[in-house]
Amino acid sequence: WQEILKMEKGLSWFMPKMKWDTSVYVNPEQEIRNVSVDNIERKLAKDSYYIPPNTTDSISLSKMKRIKEGIDKGVRFPPIVIGHGSEEYGQGDQISFTDGRHRFAVARELGLKKIPAIM
Repeated sequence: WQEILKMEKGLSWFMPKMKWDTSVYVNPEQEIRNVSVDNIERKLAKDSYYIPPNTTDSISLSKMKRIKEGIDKGVRFPPIVIGHGSEEYGQGDQISFTDGRHRFAVARELGLKKIPAIM
């Protein structure tokens, strides 16, 4: 599944509009890579945790609003964390979020091409 994501190494974690703080994760076994937002969207399990574009869910919208306010204030965000989909729920070839689904939704909404992710 990592090959499908076409991950790239060595890119800057500062991206227009959103700043990412990769110092939050200090586990040397975890590798942070810039990952294509489009590739994540294609492989993402569309389960109950999925936030679709143009969501109307009030809780997700509230969290996304706070993230956007943080962007305006220069807040640095941790990378998203991606895991395998659950075989139990028929998602074995898909990926799911361990952390960061609202940050991903905002990045997608802002039109970012790549975001930092821990795989």
